[in-house]
Amino acid sequence: MCGLDMLSGISFIIPCFNASNYIEASYAMLSRQTVSNFEMVFVDDGSTDDTLQKLGRLAASNVVVVSQENKGITGARLAGLHAAKYSHVAFVDVDDFVDEDLAQEAIKVFDLNPNVDAVLYDFGYYNEGKFSPFPYKFNLPCSGLELVRNTFPAWRAYTNGVLRKVDAIRGYSESLPGSTNSDELANRLSIINAKEIRKIKSKYYYVVTPGSTSKKVNDNLLTRLQTASWAKEYFLDFYSDPEIGRDMFVYLLQEYCTLSLVYAAECGKPNGPCSRLWLEKLRLCRKQLLDDFSFRVMRLKDFKKVAFLFFSPLYFYYSSGRNAQ
Repeated sequence: MCGLDMLSGISFIIPCFNASNYIEASYAMLSRQTVSNFEMVFVDDGSTDDTLQKLGRLAASNVVVVSQENKGITGARLAGLHAAKYSHVAFVDVDDFVDEDLAQEAIKVFDLNPNVDAVLYDFGYYNEGKFSPFPYKFNLPCSGLELVRNTFPAWRAYTNGVLRKVDAIRGYSESLPGSTNSDELANRLSIINAKEIRKIKSKYYYVVTPGSTSKKVNDNLLTRLQTASWAKEYFLDFYSDPEIGRDMFVYLLQEYCTLSLVYAAECGKPNGPCSRLWLEKLRLCRKQLLDDFSFRVMRLKDFKKVAFLFFSPLYFYYSSGRNAQ
């Protein structure tokens, strides 16, 4: 149950960093929600353009503007959480959009089901007018513990939804690694203790643009290894089933393989974005994986990844040339 000091409704939390071009559209989109008990909490995360000035011109009673020095996505969301007045929250990137009935449908589920702590919505990529939902392998309703367990080792982003504010604050207050995708960890920590989770048909449209953080190839992308290493140690304490260790190993292995392929593809380009730091970090991750390796992690579907782990030095050698070694 929600605390008596919190109003029943939904606070949409929208972090903004140099997001001047998206402010008006984001505000107009969220303003179309079909209920009145919602608010928009925009967090200017140390922008250097006129984002804060544009936010200041949003004259509406259900708009809250927070300004802080740059703290990254998790720091911005946490600031928004502390400013939110409603019992439940949903995170929306400033360049994404949601269905206009999302708040209404979520509130309906919470009102009818007192044991529900979180509501998931359809989450997927939106490209050229087409919505492609993220796949997921779990049945709903379920508990938060079951939900998080079933996102390993695939690590899909399917823990996005409408959360209890108190749970989200707990998750985002954890000492997380300073990585580009640490919000994926925070979402799982926010939902893992949920008694019951349900799903609505309303959609969240994740718009991938050329400038999206998830698409930029630079040294920051390497911090995904930090996320995987942190999760590999942290989540082992939550589960007793014998498969969790293997799945967390495979999760880190997947990140290693993916980033290795990115490095090999980019390092040969003139003025390519991949520095020598990539090779150093990937080597350290490979050593960690080899130290933790045992034949119990061998599954047929993961054979290619495991083979790559052992032979990746040769791959780097022939991909990036002798000078990179």
